[in-house]
Amino acid sequence: MDLLPFFEWMETSLLGHIGKSYGGIYAIGQSVHLMSMAVLGGMVLVTDLRLLNLVLRDVPSEVVADNAHKWFKWALVLIVATGIFMASAVA
Repeated sequence: MDLLPFFEWMETSLLGHIGKSYGGIYAIGQSVHLMSMAVLGGMVLVTDLRLLNLVLRDVPSEVVADNAHKWFKWALVLIVATGIFMASAVA
């Protein structure tokens, strides 16, 4: 399967045009992407450390896991959205 036409289409799309034309918007998208990855990793770390009983000992592990899962989902959505934007700008 040849992916070149797909990436050419991404580059000529509206997202690709915005990402290439406006460097500030691309930089903001990249910053949001990196912050979302930090949140995602932090939520994994907090959940694992709570299950190991190293942090948040006074909070039930179910509460920590449920709250971390909410943040994890939002971070994952932002990572995918900004990743598509950045990929279309440099396709």
